[in-house]
Amino acid sequence: MESCTVKSARRIGPFVLAETLGEGRGTVLYRAIRPEGTRPPREVCIRIARDPTDSITTERIRTEYETLRAMDNPRLPKAYGHYADEGALAMSYFSGATLADALQARQDNLVPIAVSTALDIIIEVAHGLRHGHSIIGPTGQRIIHGHLGPQRIRLTPSGEIVIVGFGAHTKGRHPAYTAPEVARGEPATILSDQWALGAILVELVLGERLYTHVPSPLDSSCAGDVERWVGRLAADYPDLESPVRTMLAPNPADRFARAHDLLKELLAASRRIGGTVNRRHLTSRVLVHADKLSKVRPPRDPLAPLPIQPPRRAIQFESVHPADERTEPIMDPGIGHDKELDPVPIPVQQQEWFDEIQEIPPMPALNLDMEPIGPPAPEPAPPFLPSEVAGMALGSMMVMLGVTYVFWVL
Repeated sequence: MESCTVKSARRIGPFVLAETLGEGRGTVLYRAIRPEGTRPPREVCIRIARDPTDSITTERIRTEYETLRAMDNPRLPKAYGHYADEGALAMSYFSGATLADALQARQDNLVPIAVSTALDIIIEVAHGLRHGHSIIGPTGQRIIHGHLGPQRIRLTPSGEIVIVGFGAHTKGRHPAYTAPEVARGEPATILSDQWALGAILVELVLGERLYTHVPSPLDSSCAGDVERWVGRLAADYPDLESPVRTMLAPNPADRFARAHDLLKELLAASRRIGGTVNRRHLTSRVLVHADKLSKVRPPRDPLAPLPIQPPRRAIQFESVHPADERTEPIMDPGIGHDKELDPVPIPVQQQEWFDEIQEIPPMPALNLDMEPIGPPAPEPAPPFLPSEVAGMALGSMMVMLGVTYVFWVL
């Protein structure tokens, strides 16, 4: 039954779609597998444009591919292929949980998060952001994440931290992770990514997201009014006050100008606070309660198929990374929450086309008695040339004379 499913599922390059992971603006994200061969990767994420003729969406996918291809860091996904005719991108797939899963499990009193582990996660994310920010992207400017949040930080079963979503087009940002200047309409920058990282650190330590229980999170986000949460964090962990206040400064010019200085302060605070760090243990405990995390892990169909596309010309596969596009409440109130992906029915015309191709007769057997085309092949060369035979005979005679001399004379 499994082999029949693989054969009937839609294929993108060498991969077969296996499971729906999420949906973005005009795109669908799938987990896909390579059904045959041993060449890695065996499992990837594939983002596909719902309409391959939508030039805006396909250009965004191409930009995401170029962005991921420019980066090479274990904390970031890799790009494995861009399929222009399909409007698709293949990138690294990471099993495990998201930081949003861990925060929800902690809020539900299922899993504790030690401050030492929280700091360790933030330091790993800071390293990944530093790498991305140091690279010139396809637009000619330094690569910015732009919509960092707990949902885009993955915890793998082996304890690795991976930042997903670089180069991806998002539906919106949660006010709690949006820098004040971005909330007021300015473009995202390296310093706004730093602000989002500080907001995540506050949530990890306090167990409460910024702007919780305020009358208007959008207004608070525009003002950058975070003193209530920063004050609580400073009272519990004085060593974190200086780096957090700097990261969450309302004025971007007052934040850390260099990633090196940010990492230096975080590492110093981590050493002073101390404690045991075990990211793998945290991930395993979160995964044990995965079935209870419905708020951040909504149920999805195993595979929501896209319409069958007519045959296309051969697509060149470039061997050279999932970003789950699901967000929580977003900045733009005119955009609704993500919807569950319903199966897309196959149009009647395409269904008829699909039925017809099933009836195509097999190709006739190749006639091996056909007359050869072109001049006959040259006669095969003898295994040894005459000079090589003479040389071997002479060499054998010299060896025999040498043995005779040693045996009889010496």
